Amino acid sequence: MLRALASFALVLACGCGNHFVEPHPPQLERAQATYTAGSAGEPTSYLVVLDLYLERSAGCADQHAFALQTIRAAMGPEAIEIAVEDASPTCAQLSTRSIDPLAVDTAIVAAQAAHAAAHLRPILVYVNNIDLPITHPLIDQLAAIRSRSVARVQQAPLYWALAAAKPAGDLRSDRIVPWTFTGDAALGATLRSLASADLPLQSETGDVAGPLPLLGEDALHRAQRVGLRRAPWIRRRRQRAARRSAEAARFLRRAAAALRHPALGIQAPRDHASHRALPSPLRSVLRLSAWR
Repeated sequence: MLRALASFALVLACGCGNHFVEPHPPQLERAQATYTAGSAGEPTSYLVVLDLYLERSAGCADQHAFALQTIRAAMGPEAIEIAVEDASPTCAQLSTRSIDPLAVDTAIVAAQAAHAAAHLRPILVYVNNIDLPITHPLIDQLAAIRSRSVARVQQAPLYWALAAAKPAGDLRSDRIVPWTFTGDAALGATLRSLASADLPLQSETGDVAGPLPLLGEDALHRAQRVGLRRAPWIRRRRQRAARRSAEAARFLRRAAAALRHPALGIQAPRDHASHRALPSPLRSVLRLSAWR
């Protein structure tokens, strides 16, 4: 009789539950607000490292002039030219060629001091027309320019390569404009396109102060409840932790069962005091299984 009454009450509860549904349920609306911090353009500053090769040195001056003219036209007339270093003055690309990193870093410091109100991050433009590896001393000297800025707690210069693939890779360039040939107008157009896309460099002007509204005025008066959804990666992390805990529990149960197996000749202790009679690894397994 009691079982029949309980079954009847259960059926009645399940059947009557449908009559207590909200007749006008609230609608779920997802709102998204994007806020962007302010930014300001910084003055463009650059320095040039020439490392050109020419079989006949008679045209070396013309080749240098073309490279500098192409770079200056791409950077624009208002850009700050910090320094020009020539690793191959005779366009011979000797194995002993070098530049002076200290002189370059001194010029960078002077330019930053002259424009103290700005945040100058210079661009080092390396020019090489031969697809051969850069000599290791020259690579170290080019890297020293970057490391000196980092040592002064300044942003490292960006490295642009107006060069062939191999030297551009040795330089670890941030941007690459493949070298074609001296006098190629398309070379200057490609460099100008890169400069117009990346320059001027931007600096953040600061965060927006005060509270930021999530809902607009049109949706605020209709909202009855606002909820924040938990990030999916938090849920996945908790699920992985639960799976690891379950696996550890299963392992401990199997280990405890194996210790009680008659073939091992070991009897599992019934209290914590007798754990001391077993070796330390077995004590740890039994203690953890007891805590579980």
